[in-house]
Amino acid sequence: MISVPVVDKPELDPQASLAKFTHKVFKVVLHEPTSGAQLGARPECRVILVPGPPDKGQGDVTVDGSSSSDSDEEEGEQGLWTMWAAQFKDAIMPEFEDGDDTTVTCSLHYMNITWKLLSAFMPPPTWKGGYPSFFSTLAMLAGLMAIVKEVAGMFGCAVGISEVMTGLSLVALGTSLPDTFASRMAAISDSNADAAIGNVMGSNACNVFLGLGIPWVIATCYYEARSEIFAVSSGSLGFSVIVFFGGAIVTLGILYWRRSVGGELGGTKRGKWVTFWMLIAIWLAFLIISGLYDKKHIPNTTDI
Repeated sequence: MISVPVVDKPELDPQASLAKFTHKVFKVVLHEPTSGAQLGARPECRVILVPGPPDKGQGDVTVDGSSSSDSDEEEGEQGLWTMWAAQFKDAIMPEFEDGDDTTVTCSLHYMNITWKLLSAFMPPPTWKGGYPSFFSTLAMLAGLMAIVKEVAGMFGCAVGISEVMTGLSLVALGTSLPDTFASRMAAISDSNADAAIGNVMGSNACNVFLGLGIPWVIATCYYEARSEIFAVSSGSLGFSVIVFFGGAIVTLGILYWRRSVGGELGGTKRGKWVTFWMLIAIWLAFLIISGLYDKKHIPNTTDI
């Protein structure tokens, strides 16, 4: 275990409490090991200092030098609002790392600033054990998904896209972008690819087993209570599932190839771009083949 001392920097302005609670980011880089120790493939890690409530009852010293046992409820509320304000500051200001392209980083940041600002409205995760943040985030996601579904449905109707293709393209893209950014943060923060890939797999498993299973059970119970049969035609969705299965097999092959050349994440810049465009091509191929089948350009063998 390596201990890294964090020394508080005194503020010139005692009223500038916002700067004290802003997230601090730095890197810890290991080099020149001694006593026979060897460094792994990744000798550095990214550390994010997240402001949290003081540990009451331990007599620890807070950022401003006062004893935590002397903190009262009013001071706790002030810290809460300070952390909340820091969330908005972090959402507005882009975060740069060594070697990042400033133009690309700023472009991606301000393209997604709407979602970052919405996330900043959520209570700080360190408040009340994180329960207010968790449940308010779930409520916000439910509302956003309802809006995305309605807007995508109206857009698909306006441009002549069927409900199946609207769900496979617009709705799926809108609901998957949050997972994409969460996986990106996991890939940056963690030393391996488990969290990034596991986040995507867990999200899809939740969508399939809960997103489909719960509404199906509710609908089945409703029609069963009315002594009616609940049956829904798959339409062109069955063919799309087969195409998706083929794309998933190819993706697993790409991940296996990436592991053989150094890892699922990281590697050379050329290798990362090649993997990126290969996965984009699989997604576009899935949409194109499913769309052609939906528009009857690919014959249905069961109708012949």
